[in-house]
Amino acid sequence: MPATVLKKKTRSESPQRHDGTGHSGTDDMQGYFDKVIAGVSNNWDHLARKLKIRENQIGVIQESATDQNRRCLKMLNSWRNENGSKATLQVLKQALIDIGEQLMAESLEL
Repeated sequence: MPATVLKKKTRSESPQRHDGTGHSGTDDMQGYFDKVIAGVSNNWDHLARKLKIRENQIGVIQESATDQNRRCLKMLNSWRNENGSKATLQVLKQALIDIGEQLMAESLEL
């Protein structure tokens, strides 16, 4: 029997932005982030470079997070926070393609 996933009420109460794809910002991007983390967290630093995360930030993430999944999550959140509305699904998908993760990019539906 599959586990039921419950969302916190505070998440639905937080402000969301519309990203022009028919999806609202924060919740939908987090769902995409979860897929990316599950599929390519072992390659998080290469993805970070394609997303133009600074080398010093990559180093901070490397030292502050204890495993690849947490590093990938911190990196993706940092990218989203630093880039705001420019941190789009299309940019993420292109970065995945650029590091050879075509199938992962294709699995992220608009």
